[in-house]
Amino acid sequence: MNFKLKIEMNNVEEIYPKGLYFVAILSVNITFLQLHKVIMACTNYQDYHQWDFKFSNEFEVKEINKFDLEMRENPFRPGTKFPDLLESKDTVIKDFFTNYDKAKYTYDYGDGNEFTISRVETYDSDLVPGVIEFAGKFPPEDVGFISGHFELVEAIKAGKNATEEQIEMREHFIELGYKNFDIKKANSRIAKIVL
Repeated sequence: MNFKLKIEMNNVEEIYPKGLYFVAILSVNITFLQLHKVIMACTNYQDYHQWDFKFSNEFEVKEINKFDLEMRENPFRPGTKFPDLLESKDTVIKDFFTNYDKAKYTYDYGDGNEFTISRVETYDSDLVPGVIEFAGKFPPEDVGFISGHFELVEAIKAGKNATEEQIEMREHFIELGYKNFDIKKANSRIAKIVL
């Protein structure tokens, strides 16, 4: 059994009026940790920031750390209601995308890279996992989301006339090793992730 999921980056209308997304066929039996890795494979992010999946305000799925547990035991605001916390490596996507049509996925709380994951279709048969459609080019990691993306574009355009700050930004971008989306490479990485 497989889900067809659309993973769309939120708040990118300034750059991509028609949206920035990819659509993937994935087994219903993969974990949320594997789904996170699939997203990393398609965005070319380095996977060194915190992340989570949220379903309404009822469930939060992530790699649970000591801080998460402490926050629930001693919240900053007494009486705060937290969503139920689930460990990503132990939680299967079938359990949630059967009952919910959408989830919010956040990667890098500082930059606020937010995505909406929508269940488009469910297939009874087993299909080859991978990306079947994509649109746009995900902004590089660690540039400050959309406003930082615009600054990076200006820094690249500046060429020899770049300021010291723009030069540092370009060098950081090069260090990240950011690459354009390549569907064959992404599907090769996905095959290793979901097996």
